[in-house]
Amino acid sequence: MLFALQTKAQCPGARLDSACLSSLLGSGGGICASVLPSGMVGHRYDQDVSFVMPRTVHVTDPISLDVDLEKINITGMSGLPTGINWSCDAFSHSTCEYFPPSGEALGSIKFCGTPLVAGHYNITVYIHARVNAGTFGRQESDQTYSTSMDVTPDTSGGVGTFSFHPGTTIACDSANYTFSALYRSTTNFVRYEWDYGNGHTSNDTVSEPQHYDSAGIYKVSLRTIVYDWVVTDFSIATTDGSTWSGDIEELTTLSRPDFYWKILDVGFRSSTINETFTPSWSHQFVRIPSGTGSVHYQIWDEDAGPPFGSADDEVADGHIPCRYGAQAFIDMGSSGFIKFDTVRGNVFYDTILIKVYHTPISPTLTVTKDSFCTGDSTLLYIPSYTSCSYQWYKDSSVIPLATENIYTAHTTGTYHVQVTNTESGCSVNSNERHIGVFNKPRTIIAAYISPGQIANTNFPGAGFSIEWYRNGVLIPGATTPVLNQAGDGIYTCRVYNTSYPACDEISAPVFVSGIKGLDNQSARIAVYPNPANGFVNISSYLEDISLDKILLLDMNGSVIKMYELNRNGKFEMQLDLKDVASGIYVLQFIGPNTGIVKKLVLN
Repeated sequence: MLFALQTKAQCPGARLDSACLSSLLGSGGGICASVLPSGMVGHRYDQDVSFVMPRTVHVTDPISLDVDLEKINITGMSGLPTGINWSCDAFSHSTCEYFPPSGEALGSIKFCGTPLVAGHYNITVYIHARVNAGTFGRQESDQTYSTSMDVTPDTSGGVGTFSFHPGTTIACDSANYTFSALYRSTTNFVRYEWDYGNGHTSNDTVSEPQHYDSAGIYKVSLRTIVYDWVVTDFSIATTDGSTWSGDIEELTTLSRPDFYWKILDVGFRSSTINETFTPSWSHQFVRIPSGTGSVHYQIWDEDAGPPFGSADDEVADGHIPCRYGAQAFIDMGSSGFIKFDTVRGNVFYDTILIKVYHTPISPTLTVTKDSFCTGDSTLLYIPSYTSCSYQWYKDSSVIPLATENIYTAHTTGTYHVQVTNTESGCSVNSNERHIGVFNKPRTIIAAYISPGQIANTNFPGAGFSIEWYRNGVLIPGATTPVLNQAGDGIYTCRVYNTSYPACDEISAPVFVSGIKGLDNQSARIAVYPNPANGFVNISSYLEDISLDKILLLDMNGSVIKMYELNRNGKFEMQLDLKDVASGIYVLQFIGPNTGIVKKLVLN
């Protein structure tokens, strides 16, 4: 941000307030805002203030009468907050001259910029007017109007005279900063006195990178010193004698003028030196407001004035740039020198505190298990730290509402937690842990499908493996969904996720007896009719075996019905299956020493 503090042309586009015209035109005119709205340090300010210029005004000096207001010239302002500039309302008024007889009754000034220093400011507006007093002739008059403005401190805690990057005053472990002075002027000398708080100082506008290598609090300060221009000497070398000859006071060219001079920007008028063509004024101290790049001067010959003499004669009217030393001028046939010097003006002092904190110790992330099956979960956790907050991430994305030192994960991903010191804002990430979640097979069904074969009828396919057991013992090489069974016994199969075998299911047991070769036990139990429709008859021709129960199983291995027998030897019975849906079922005959299986079809 640059502040080129030239008063005019920095705030174009002032707007006119018609309500101001109606409120003041009948009361003699004036400024419509006795107090300007407040501004804030470091924040943009933009305010338009209108003023009213009636065609006729009443004067009381030297006599009381109404005069015509022919011209108004706003020549300068003083007391503006540093960083605030001004300009008149339109391009045609770039010189801030208004002519009420031409219908210019309403004008406006725009105040804009960015104030740098808080405080209460009393602002003086300098005006040069020309009036027509009729028989008394034209008169020139200098007047002032006053207003004020308050600038409040920056509520965001910033400073007005310098900026810093990065834009935070808190850092972790170490930091690099660059500082830049904001008060820049194309019109005034400015000195910067930096103390970076790390043992380094400078007078630079923009600092070299400053390093803060350890934890601590560093006070950074900038003293900005603005040097104002002052006019110390004024001398007239030559003048055009025809300007005053013939007036009442100088009846002939032998008479000498009575000179004085003005600096209109600040409403200054010098003393009068009588009866000389080449007067000089030394040891003056006319202070020019900061941001003024040139001054508007006038030279006058003082006369007696109406009603007994003529009005003062204007000998020169011009602008001259503010530069160190004696500056020559030539205007309206007059020449001379204006000498400028500088004097210490405003001094601004701003500080900030850069706080460098230690980063929290990097926490170790622990998990109860890093792999599990769908529907399960695992616990991730780190130690609890004082004055710290937590945020969990999955695959580098924030997990909403996961702000404790413990988190329960249900899905696959790479997890970590960020720990932030709530006082300093310093953060550190834990180590990452990958969590794998694997699909579990659906319920496993194993069933007798034909003499000599048992099958898993719903094997899930790719990504899963199967193994078979007989009487609880793994059958080597039995890794296909269909098993060519190896004798009578109790068979089960286990299906598991190939990538994570812990995700598995084990089938219900299948009892096999007499299937291979249809041995006598199986052959001596009859099931008929088969297929059946509603009723099934059971006939047993076994004399040396006990049966405890009969189970009706569907092809998923689920028990549909169970019948208690407690029978020994031969028996006959009928099963009512009218409420069982059509399909293929298995009848299992269970006893202390046997497990006979029969296939049953219900239509």
